[in-house]
Amino acid sequence: MKIIFEKQNIDELHIVFKKSIKDKQVNQLMTMLQKYDYRIQGMAGTEQIMVNTNTIMYIESNERKVFFYTVEMYYTSPKRLYQLQKELGDNGFVQINKATLVNVDYITRLQTLPNSKVLLTLTNGEKLEVSRTYIPFIKKYLKEEK
Repeated sequence: MKIIFEKQNIDELHIVFKKSIKDKQVNQLMTMLQKYDYRIQGMAGTEQIMVNTNTIMYIESNERKVFFYTVEMYYTSPKRLYQLQKELGDNGFVQINKATLVNVDYITRLQTLPNSKVLLTLTNGEKLEVSRTYIPFIKKYLKEEK
């Protein structure tokens, strides 16, 4: 792979892939680049903020409110969990139970529990439970990432 930078008089960044076919490597790079620059609306108190999705560890629905958590703080979202799932599915987020989406980039460990559930450990040490229904989805996603 060659990486080339060309200085040009344009404000917006343009990235071009040149290869004979669009293979797995190209798809992974494109997904990674799209994820890097994708933002969603969040609220911190009364302040509206655009948050880069690559800083979000997980998103949780609790008592009809949706929260997303970064390493530094949490935000509320005006959207429903199913809307965020649809919006972020291609950006590295996978549903792990009825109320939670997790950013796979923050998963450091998977542990099988005696009750056939799985426990995820995130980079900050936080643990989230994967219900049996969603185990195949997270395993499939993690295999695709390799």
